[in-house]
Amino acid sequence: KKHILIIEDDEGIAYIAKKRLGSRGYKVSRVSSGNDALKWLDSNYADLILLDFALPDISGQKLIEEITTRNINVPFIVTTGHGCEKIAVEFMKKGASDYLIKDEAFWELLPTAIEKTFKQLETSNLLKGTEKALKESELRFKELSNSLPETVFEIDQGYKFTFINESGLKMFGYTRKDLTDLTIFDLFHNHSMDQAKKNIARRFNKEDIGSEEYLAQRKDGSTLTVLLHAHPIIQDDKSIGLRGVVFDITEQKNMQQELQQAHDELEQRVLDRTKELQNANMALEKSFAILKDAQEQLVESEKLAALGSLVAGIAHEINTPVGIGVTAASHLFQQTNVFKKKYEGQLLTREDFEKFLRIAADSSNMILANLNRAANMIQSFKQVAVDQSSEHKRAFYLNEYINEILISLQPKLKNKKYKVTLNCSEEINVVSYPGAFSQIFTNLILNSLLHGFEGRDRGNIVINVVDDNETILIEYSDDGVGIPKSNLKKIFDPFFTTKRGQGGSGLGMHIVYNLVSNTLCGKIACVSKAGEGTKFSITTPKRVPDK
Repeated sequence: KKHILIIEDDEGIAYIAKKRLGSRGYKVSRVSSGNDALKWLDSNYADLILLDFALPDISGQKLIEEITTRNINVPFIVTTGHGCEKIAVEFMKKGASDYLIKDEAFWELLPTAIEKTFKQLETSNLLKGTEKALKESELRFKELSNSLPETVFEIDQGYKFTFINESGLKMFGYTRKDLTDLTIFDLFHNHSMDQAKKNIARRFNKEDIGSEEYLAQRKDGSTLTVLLHAHPIIQDDKSIGLRGVVFDITEQKNMQQELQQAHDELEQRVLDRTKELQNANMALEKSFAILKDAQEQLVESEKLAALGSLVAGIAHEINTPVGIGVTAASHLFQQTNVFKKKYEGQLLTREDFEKFLRIAADSSNMILANLNRAANMIQSFKQVAVDQSSEHKRAFYLNEYINEILISLQPKLKNKKYKVTLNCSEEINVVSYPGAFSQIFTNLILNSLLHGFEGRDRGNIVINVVDDNETILIEYSDDGVGIPKSNLKKIFDPFFTTKRGQGGSGLGMHIVYNLVSNTLCGKIACVSKAGEGTKFSITTPKRVPDK
């Protein structure tokens, strides 16, 4: 029995694969991580590895590199939940026998891919076994090659064919007579010609580059997709030619393209449906009369792209503290009536009086705190909606003004070892809106303190300003905890915050985005990785046009 090792952390997929492959007569073993796979291979043998690209401990690529380093030669098929042509090519270069996407057709394609891999492995092993026999008998090699279903060939230093088996002639539509003037480059389509010439030259230089995929063409001009694997023919330590094998993978590629097309169509349908739902949500949100005034201002100024998020966010933020305040006020009203009845009935005791004072104090504090919270939220909302063009524009030196901003923020920075470094020429003079710069840098720095340096008593912020003729480039970076990939695309959305319920309104970065885009007529981008800090890049004209 052929022994297959499944390296898969998904219990469901592993169970189905083990059951289906076992029913086809294969012996199946399974591990759930890369390290477990290495331990298993140290003391066991597998004829084929079914490798999940995304493992919990190490990536599929690193695992293959480690297996290769240990001189463990086992063919492998890579499986993944997300198709990527670049990753597929990389794995094929590393020697992968196949690359399958875990979608609806996965279980149908898997047995075929395994059978084809074993068939290719058998062919490859057979080809390697004949290399030694070639030195003793060229005839034996030709007879063996002609028995194979794939194309087997040899070329000389001038790239002309010295041998091609019957399967190769049939695959490309040539006859034996055609071989006289035929070179290997006559088999490649123009689309793949440059790549083929480069890689064949590398093979002549004894570079082991694995298998490559090309677009080939037959004698009649029709095309096919092939996988080529070749080795140099060595004589006196010099490459005198190439010997290789060509696999026709056209059917497999067509199937992958059909699956990708089906996936794209499904994705477009989802996008269309999502757009319909968004339009419906916008229509419903217009019924909120209390936000009609703000809605009109935001639409006219085009400062908020996601009106639905704004309405939902402000409603949620205001309703929560107001609701708590109403509850506290209601409780205080009830206790006041109880107190009044006891007082009027001359039943009031000192203990009743002290209890009422405590209730009144607690309720008042709760009402005051939550109404202040609601007031702050309304103020933040007004800040987003305000027309930035009402600010005054003037000429000022950017270095001097940024230093003034940093001085104003010293109370936030002085209690811990936070360091802000400014690299800006004193000669950079701009005609712009200083108020916008103040809000931008204040929000960025406070964002670093609140999110980037959370739980840390030290941190570094670097502000680099570069004069680029008519524009200036500002790079703001910190060495904080960074932003997870899942949150990176949402940081400029209104009311997006990871501090919900802890004082975070989610408006700070959205205000920054609108100030840069609208008031300063610039652009802003963010690059970040979790654990590696965050960098914002801002470009803006040195002379901002009048609004």
